[in-house]
Amino acid sequence: VRDRLLRDHGINGARVEARGAGWLAPRASNATAEGRAANRRVEALAAEG
Repeated sequence: VRDRLLRDHGINGARVEARGAGWLAPRASNATAEGRAANRRVEALAAEG
């Protein structure tokens, strides 16, 4: 998602940070295909300040 924002929308790379953190806060159990699908997501957070 970060790469696409930079490439397709001209967003300054210094303004966007990407981190993998799904394992910290799963939305569903990873024991089923449905749960794993629910856990594949992107969350956008605004920086403080």
